[in-house]
Amino acid sequence: MSECQDVSQTHKTWDECFGRFVENLTAEAATYVGSVSAPGRDRVGIYRNLLWVWHRLDADRWEKSQVQLRVGKKKATCEVDHVVSFSLWKDKLVSGLPKEVTDEDEAAALANKLGNCALLEKNFNISKGKKGLKSFLSQIHEFVEKKIRIDAWRAALAIPQPLLDPGTASVDEIREAIDSRDKEIRTELTEFIRGQKSRADVDTPASAMFVPTDSVPATERTSEGTDEGGAAGEASTLQSEAAGSPEEKEQNFPDEQAMPHAGIDIVGLRSAYREDASVKLIIDHFASRQRNQNVTEVDALVVALHRAGAPSPRSAVVRVFRCIDALGVGRFIPGRKGHATRFEWHEKSLSIRGLAAE
Repeated sequence: MSECQDVSQTHKTWDECFGRFVENLTAEAATYVGSVSAPGRDRVGIYRNLLWVWHRLDADRWEKSQVQLRVGKKKATCEVDHVVSFSLWKDKLVSGLPKEVTDEDEAAALANKLGNCALLEKNFNISKGKKGLKSFLSQIHEFVEKKIRIDAWRAALAIPQPLLDPGTASVDEIREAIDSRDKEIRTELTEFIRGQKSRADVDTPASAMFVPTDSVPATERTSEGTDEGGAAGEASTLQSEAAGSPEEKEQNFPDEQAMPHAGIDIVGLRSAYREDASVKLIIDHFASRQRNQNVTEVDALVVALHRAGAPSPRSAVVRVFRCIDALGVGRFIPGRKGHATRFEWHEKSLSIRGLAAE
């Protein structure tokens, strides 16, 4: 009996020891993710391991990341590169620095943030040129042959319009896009470190047990993403239905006609509507509403789709909003500092299906 107690106590001691070790390791890793930065344009390779993981934290992102970006016949290599070239960014700064930035070196260093980098398999160097990413992508075989849509590719890699085509964006828009993407990447990596996200490229016991919170309707989740359950959860749902969802509160009165915005990619929108079931589902949902939207919160739309009998995971809603952001329909804004993740409409939401359905 005494021997059994000794063995049990030994196991408990080892469990506590490894538990503390993992806690310390997790804290150190999270601190590193939150603070690492490249001191110069030639040092962005420091992000390689972080981006290697980040590209694998979403199935759609991982699929799009494997596309070789080749211009000509030169062999492609996998390396960290800027999304907005350093040279192009420096030229943009000649006309003025971003708001609240007074030092030229500080302004130039914004291009070296994690949010302006990606780990790509390609045979061209973005950083040394003065062309935008869009000009390179327009020469890639898979995009030219329409095997992959540019809007779908950049939505998967969380690349907003100002970073895709920086020549048409202001320095403030580019800076805001870099900062937003930077925070988003670091947040996902921190969630992975803490066991809240799993890699999409491998099957592990952890990934088999992991249930993403975006598969659960928002009214059934707490702020930590767990099921509320019980009377409290039911009461919360009833109150939400009685008050109306945030999505419903953001509606405007409808206009009878809507002309497409000058920046909208009609051809791309029609391709996305025709080829992507999630894009079609969400565009059709908005066409069935009675009023246009100014702003649509992602979590509110997840709830609305669930109630309408067309449930869609949060990740799919985010991906669709990124896609139609890329097509000029509006602007996808990740939630930060207490603000919800949302989509600001540049087009009238009731009219999008008419434009998309040819």
